[in-house]
Amino acid sequence: MRTMAAKAKAYIVESVGGGWDAWDAENARLATLLSKVAEANVHRSGSVGGKVSDLMAVFDRGTLTERFVHIIRFYSGILGSDLADRRMANEVRRRIATAQLNSDFLEARMADLRKIRFTGRSAKERTDAIREAMAPVPPDSDVRFQRDSRQRRPASESRDIGVTIEETGLRMSPREVGLHRSAQRQEFERAEREQPGQTDVQNDWDRYRDVLKWHAGTKEWTARNEHRWVAEMQELQLPVGAGPSGTTNAMMNAAQALGGELYATRLACIGFLVGARHHTLVEVLVAAEPFGAGMTRGQKMYRNVEPYSEAKLRTFGKNGKFPDEAPDAPGRGRS
Repeated sequence: MRTMAAKAKAYIVESVGGGWDAWDAENARLATLLSKVAEANVHRSGSVGGKVSDLMAVFDRGTLTERFVHIIRFYSGILGSDLADRRMANEVRRRIATAQLNSDFLEARMADLRKIRFTGRSAKERTDAIREAMAPVPPDSDVRFQRDSRQRRPASESRDIGVTIEETGLRMSPREVGLHRSAQRQEFERAEREQPGQTDVQNDWDRYRDVLKWHAGTKEWTARNEHRWVAEMQELQLPVGAGPSGTTNAMMNAAQALGGELYATRLACIGFLVGARHHTLVEVLVAAEPFGAGMTRGQKMYRNVEPYSEAKLRTFGKNGKFPDEAPDAPGRGRS
């Protein structure tokens, strides 16, 4: 993520003008541009709010969760939006060259965007169209099955992740913690107004004690057991959650534009999406596979996750065992 964040930052600096001093100045033009990647919803993992200095810090020294979310938003919200603007073609090409992005790959994205008719579309429709064009799904990708292989859970079911940050294996930055604490104080103040002196809502949030306010993709979606992709994964005894990962597909596309190394990018997808309970491991791996990130389908999948060796992967398992080696593992020994 570090390389991708640095190249995204370089493109933003070129967009603002004034060289690297513009980044340090936190000027109004920079604030306007960064507002396109800002996310203030505490329920969305990786959110830090809209403060310019916080958004700058994400690109300079952010955690995996912060950088993952904001790189994705940069890729379609800033870079994609610029590529879609015919009037900016030459200027965008200059920025791409200066920031040392993948010009050949982005020329292809620009060509795809030129085929879209934006006239008469709402802002949301325009945003969705750009996002889709910037992250084309390879013809042999399992992500093709995402829409039909899952269904939204009933609104009555909680979307809360229900675990602490430690249980996710991820880290939180002071910016992420600050957004959580601010949201908790607002919740407390609201409860106090409704029932003065009688609320049991906490007035602060502790990263070591309290569960995250994030919502999880696997709490939003559930698998359609009748779908053939889901049935295939179940036959292989592989857990499914929200279906083949479209977010992984988007990040693997972004990596091609921003110089992300293949397996490092996939590892970032695993860390963020599995850790934050958005997807299961197989849902990430199948989405990254068409980009050249090899995998083994079946229970042996857990033994083939580059860049780690099988010996290293074994240390991640409970009691040093892979899932199919556990005494009560269904389909034990299945390949």
